[in-house]
Amino acid sequence: MLVDIRSLKSVKREDVPDPSDAFRYWVLTNILSDSYEQISSWNKEIYGYMEEAMILAGSRSLASLDVDIQFNPRDSLMLRWLQNRSFREAQLIQGVTDEYVINSLWNAVYEDYSIPAAVQYLQTDFGFSEGRAERIARTEIVSASRSGQYHGDQQSGIVIGKEWRSAQQERTRPGHREANGQKVAFDKPFYVKNAKGNPEPLQFPGDSSQASADNTINCRCWYKRILEGEDFEETN
Repeated sequence: MLVDIRSLKSVKREDVPDPSDAFRYWVLTNILSDSYEQISSWNKEIYGYMEEAMILAGSRSLASLDVDIQFNPRDSLMLRWLQNRSFREAQLIQGVTDEYVINSLWNAVYEDYSIPAAVQYLQTDFGFSEGRAERIARTEIVSASRSGQYHGDQQSGIVIGKEWRSAQQERTRPGHREANGQKVAFDKPFYVKNAKGNPEPLQFPGDSSQASADNTINCRCWYKRILEGEDFEETN
């Protein structure tokens, strides 16, 4: 590894090159070999607090409707959504964390090869910052709450449609602002434009089943329920 790095340093350049494939493989194999265990650990933690948020939101949603039904926390569709979402987020978190470790070690050895330098890089440039942790937690809990509401509304049997409502704030995404007022049948997805302007299907705001991260992270939108007997006409 060091010979490869020295050969790269022999070429005059101002910036540090990207980690080589050989270095990346070496770190993944010898240092980050427990990534699968870490993903399992992340998944367990994420699943737990998302499940709690879903049950609370679903129960509250049903309680606000005029139906004599209790929320079913073992709903198969909801649990499948929860399993897929928590595992996907665990993979994403670990993948980004691994990438920071690889790049931090690469920068350290590229500069002076020292172990203290590598330790310093990992302490000061580690990917899981407080801000990032807060952003992930907020996104996942809000998404889980919206999923709980969605499945509670589904269990009620009296919600026939939904209307996308954007937060209409300064930071509201253009696609989300444009989607404001979009009405669809309850079992159909909204179609909301992502950062590239491409429409993506979302069953509810924050649903990442088929939507990209730039369409869901820190989303503050919500949907308004349309009940049986209310005027309703799809808009898309």
